[in-house]
Amino acid sequence: MDENINYIEHYLHTEEPALFETACPMTEKAIADFRKFSNKTLIAPSFVSVITSGVFMILLGVLMVVLGNLLFVFQGVFDIMIGIAAIYCLVGNAKNSAKRTLDKSGYKDIIKHCKFYQDAFVYTDNFNMGVIPYSMLYAVHETDEYFYILKTKKETHVIPKDSFTLGTPEELRKMLAEKLGNKYLPH
Repeated sequence: MDENINYIEHYLHTEEPALFETACPMTEKAIADFRKFSNKTLIAPSFVSVITSGVFMILLGVLMVVLGNLLFVFQGVFDIMIGIAAIYCLVGNAKNSAKRTLDKSGYKDIIKHCKFYQDAFVYTDNFNMGVIPYSMLYAVHETDEYFYILKTKKETHVIPKDSFTLGTPEELRKMLAEKLGNKYLPH
C-alpha cells in the first residue's frame, strides 16, 4: 500500500514528461463496447453456462408441453419462461444497459484523462486519481477501437484509440507489449 502512495505522491508533483496522453468522455458506446468485450473475453465461461442452461430449460419445457399432462404443461411453460429470461438477461440490449449505467453513475459529463509514463499509468477525472505501475497490471487487451487496461479482473480502464492527445496508439502498443510481455493481449 505504501508503494502505491509513493507513486501517487510522485506523480502529483512530477515534472517527468508523459509519453502518451488521452482525454475522453464516458460514452454509451464505450460502455456498451466494453460490456460486449467483457462478455466474450472476461466472463465467457459463465456466460456460456447460463446460455446453455437457458436453452436446456427451453427444450425441457417444450418436451413437457409435448407430453401433454396438465402438470407437465404448466411446468413446461414455466421452464420456457425461465430459459428465455436467463438468455435475455445476459444477451439483452447492451446499449440500453450502458445508457442506464451512464445516467445513474454520475459520470455522464466526466472527461477521463490518462497519462502513460515510463513505469506507470496515471488516470484522473473530476472525482478520482490513481496510479498503477505497469508491473501491477492484471492485463491489457487491445481491440480495433480500444485499449482495455485491467488493474484487476473487475477494474478496467477503457482507453479509446481516437482519444490520444500525445503519442499514438501504435507507439503505446509497442511500449505496452515490451513492458507487459504475455500480459499484453493484442487483438
